[in-house]
Amino acid sequence: MYFGIQTLPNIFIDNDTKHDLLDLHFFIEGSKSWEEKVKKVKSNERKMLTIYNRNMVGEKKLYMQYKNEQYEIFKLTKDYWSNILVKIDDVSQDNRLSLTITPNFSL
Repeated sequence: MYFGIQTLPNIFIDNDTKHDLLDLHFFIEGSKSWEEKVKKVKSNERKMLTIYNRNMVGEKKLYMQYKNEQYEIFKLTKDYWSNILVKIDDVSQDNRLSLTITPNFSL
């Protein structure tokens, strides 16, 4: 059995709401395009994506966008390679998200 070494940050998205969420976009500060997109996260579902951060210079903010709101998730450097949990706790009537962020998350 082969066990590889994790070399890029994994972002786990937990939808702990009663709503399915569509089109979550993740991007790094200063990027000109979306880094990653999650099309749908069903209620009480977990999704995972990986962010490529090896060509970063200095510290950059990782953002998540849902509808018209951007949420700062974490400050990344090129040397960060651990997991980040983005737990979506609630969705308000105006589609704003209540989040809990856990850096260095382990399964």
